[in-house]
Amino acid sequence: MSGTKIIIPFPTKECWNAQGNVRFQLETARHRSNENFRRRMFQTDYHICEGGLRMKVLHIIETLKSGGKERQLLELVRGSLAAGVDAHILALSNDFEYDVADIADRVHSLPRRSRWDMGLVLRVRDFVKAMRPDVLHSWGTMCSLYAVPASRFGQLPLVCGHIRDAPSRLSSFDKRWVHSCLSHPFAAAIVANSRAGLSAYRVSGPRSYVIHNGFDFARLDAAPVDPALRQELGIDTPYAVGMVARFSEHKDYPTFFAAAEILLAARGDVTFVAVGDGPQLPAAQARYADVPRMRILGRRSDVERLNQQLTIGVLTTAVSTHGEGISNALTEFLAAGKPVVATDDGGNRELVADHQCGLLVPPSDPAALASAITRLLDNPQLAGTYGARGAEVVHTVFTRQRMVEAWLSLYREILTG
Repeated sequence: MSGTKIIIPFPTKECWNAQGNVRFQLETARHRSNENFRRRMFQTDYHICEGGLRMKVLHIIETLKSGGKERQLLELVRGSLAAGVDAHILALSNDFEYDVADIADRVHSLPRRSRWDMGLVLRVRDFVKAMRPDVLHSWGTMCSLYAVPASRFGQLPLVCGHIRDAPSRLSSFDKRWVHSCLSHPFAAAIVANSRAGLSAYRVSGPRSYVIHNGFDFARLDAAPVDPALRQELGIDTPYAVGMVARFSEHKDYPTFFAAAEILLAARGDVTFVAVGDGPQLPAAQARYADVPRMRILGRRSDVERLNQQLTIGVLTTAVSTHGEGISNALTEFLAAGKPVVATDDGGNRELVADHQCGLLVPPSDPAALASAITRLLDNPQLAGTYGARGAEVVHTVFTRQRMVEAWLSLYREILTG
């Protein structure tokens, strides 16, 4: 992937907190020769301080349902607002599951009226024309298709930031691939949250970037360890092993449960916990309702509290249908100081193997998963080393501040040429 850039933060946070509206002219030969760009620039007010400019960014996403992509968007918007950036969200549905009361004036919706709502192209274009952002940032392949006409019409740079996965086999008929091929030629930047994601979508060159996910440690500060929670959840064993993921075709819960059955039959000191919602949840709850030391909790809003009760965090992926980018679930386990065991696929290698904070196992292999969990349970020193190293990595590499600064640096690079 020659030419790919891994973004590092821009100069200073204080620069983006500067006050005072001023006119700003970009003094580069490229932009001096672009009359359309100059015309738009002279119609816009910017905050400027030591080379930094205040900008308006419009993020376009399908929904605000509970999910890793949606959480990262909200983290970025809140961080951008704190840094003085005029950030807005345009959702193409009314499916809001996250609490956005604190940024309600920044969240807008234009629901799709059908699966192929061609009229939405015009509605998005008109919305963008009225808002007059400086950058469009798309968070989904379908969103990118709707954003392209608005970008072209308004002479606005488009950031395609929809590569959040890393499928091992992305066929030419996959809609994600088709949508990407239609939108990437019009993008000023194509961004993935992992190197594996860029490789999977066959993206390279000077317009390709990697910006890792970021974790907000205030979430842990707001969720102190609660000893009573173990009793509430019915965990009365020394160890607890958990997986937090949606019950869908993308996550390999069958392998997790099969490994749990192996260990539950072999030892009596561990409880298995599954957290998440999705279409496959009812069947799993029905099957394991009467299995001792198996807890299937469904959707929970207190994942940070739950993670602190676990001994090991697990993420198994159905690699035939999905490939992990930088997993939010794994990052959350590591932030809580928990060692992890994950499927050896996609961005898991960048997060777990590169930083040596857990173990990777082959896909769809319950015996290998059970063996890796046993190794950590029986070797507390190794588990503690992995957990401490993972927490340190998240504290230094995968923080929300670092992610926000990287995105703002990219926007600034695009606007200043």
